Amino acid sequence: MSTLIPEQRRRVLEEILHSEGVVITRDVAVKLGVSAITVRRDLAELERAGVASAVSGGARLASGRRPPEARGERAILETEEKWAIAAAAADLIEDGMAIYLDAGTTCEAIARNLRGRSRLTVVTSDFSTAVALMGDPGVRTIHTGGEIDPASGSSAGLFAASTARRINTDLCFLSTGAWDLRRGVSTTSADKVAVKIAAVESAARCVLVAGSSKYGVSERYHVAPLAMLEQVITDDRLGTAARSELEAAKLEITFARPAGAKGHGVRARADSGVDEAGSE
Repeated sequence: MSTLIPEQRRRVLEEILHSEGVVITRDVAVKLGVSAITVRRDLAELERAGVASAVSGGARLASGRRPPEARGERAILETEEKWAIAAAAADLIEDGMAIYLDAGTTCEAIARNLRGRSRLTVVTSDFSTAVALMGDPGVRTIHTGGEIDPASGSSAGLFAASTARRINTDLCFLSTGAWDLRRGVSTTSADKVAVKIAAVESAARCVLVAGSSKYGVSERYHVAPLAMLEQVITDDRLGTAARSELEAAKLEITFARPAGAKGHGVRARADSGVDEAGSE
């Protein structure tokens, strides 16, 4: 790996940060065949980019890292992980159900996994999700309406929340750009909070679908504690320390594997502390 250019080295470092939560300068220098000074320089660049935070002997994944808000930027990020999460989420959906799909590209990916289903009712505030389901004979789609947020490609506010609150669903898939054990699910806008809470309260069950890179991030407006949710589906790049603290909190978590790995994921059962193979 000594022939890697700086950009490639930083990508490797970022992957380690997502997987392990921390990078040890000495160990990575040996692995990459470069000097510790070179690694520290690369980590300094990642820190300036908001990806890493310096610690003694290395760096950790920055807990305050903010994902981009514009939908176009988010759509091209972590696509394999996003599709793995969506596939695992779709396994929970049965014909005849009424479900809520939150705004965002992960829930849009869930919608694209629903082809061939029958007698589904899908409620969403997301325009791309509604378009993806348009014309599908097995799905009745209800858009919440409300004030349009151009950045996210969805609607928010009291009108959207009112629609979401009036429809009882079997299952709500909640998405977020920020989730954390201590601060729960949070978001950047009070208008988004109203819609999310209405959807959660109207559902018999609620599942969080969120990428591992968004863990440890918190935003200004609180939506719900993680303990309020039935299950969390994230990708299998969540760091070891984060996995341990979530499982210690007795949360049911499915770690979805990207394409190429067998199965959709591994479900951590809080009562046993043992990882079991997820559904095929």
